[in-house]
Amino acid sequence: MDEVIGLLIGQIIGVFIGAAIGSLIGAIILRAAAKWVAALEVTYGNAYMTCFLSYLISSAIGLVAGFAVGLTLGDSPHLANAILVLQVFLVFASLIIQTWLVSVRFHVTLGKACLIVLAAMGIGIAIMLCLALILFGLIFALGMFAGP
Repeated sequence: MDEVIGLLIGQIIGVFIGAAIGSLIGAIILRAAAKWVAALEVTYGNAYMTCFLSYLISSAIGLVAGFAVGLTLGDSPHLANAILVLQVFLVFASLIIQTWLVSVRFHVTLGKACLIVLAAMGIGIAIMLCLALILFGLIFALGMFAGP
């Protein structure tokens, strides 16, 4: 039982650290999306707190839901399928939470907030694809996959 409590405390600490660091980058992307989609000037602090709160709320829901699924199914052979379904649900829940937070904190309609969140997600995906291409280009350029 002490091991489970230790894991839970470690998970909670990790969520706060991840939220603090991830929100630094997320705020820049969210500001760019708000400017691009809604021609809205959002301060960095407001964007940071929006990302931070979104991350914390989504993580709390994921932690509670994951704990409930784990307690319910235990060692069941269907645990992997249940976790997959839970992850899909949590992706949509996170998008809804972030849309609501953007709407409330940026004082825009839900429709405009949805567009801002989708644009931020698109920008984030584009950045990750560019970084992946650069990384793979470097790997191939340096011959890391070359045979002996």
